[in-house]
Amino acid sequence: MRVLFVFWVLVLACGGGSVRGDVDGGGGGGGGGDAPPVDGKLAGVLEAHNAVRASHGQAPLVWDSGLAAMAAAWLEQCVDVQVPFGGVDENPHLPDDVGHNERGSPFLSYTGKDAVRGWASAEQQYSYSTNYCVVNGYCADYLQMVWGTTTQVGCGYHYCPALPSGVSVACYYRPRMIPGQRPY
Repeated sequence: MRVLFVFWVLVLACGGGSVRGDVDGGGGGGGGGDAPPVDGKLAGVLEAHNAVRASHGQAPLVWDSGLAAMAAAWLEQCVDVQVPFGGVDENPHLPDDVGHNERGSPFLSYTGKDAVRGWASAEQQYSYSTNYCVVNGYCADYLQMVWGTTTQVGCGYHYCPALPSGVSVACYYRPRMIPGQRPY
């Protein structure tokens, strides 16, 4: 574990552009309950998720460093081959039980909490009475954040200087939302 920690410290010190939520000494991932990031671009991202969930009576999520590592590893590849171009694409290789949210920005000051605010803002495009997004609206990111059976989250952050939306944040959730069902 010490070798892994030293490796990531060197990578970040030498200009690596990623922030992984699993470099925290909180143990290996997969089971949830690991310590979330307390500094850097992902600081407060778990608390931001849980504030949105609490406003809808949903239980708090726990941090999963395995999901965080998966998100960061995908973002580090800076894959941008799908429309719309300009930001990191969605990961097509996720396990079936993992949901995802991605968001990018051209601003280096962009953080994980900024991404959560963006996803949460899609609430205004969701109609609980019809269980649909309003016409031309997109609300799946919001729904994944507040999904009642989701219990774990892990997020990654990476800067891809060659992309117009160079800063990317991805959060992966377990279990994922199920399209067509009500979130809570």
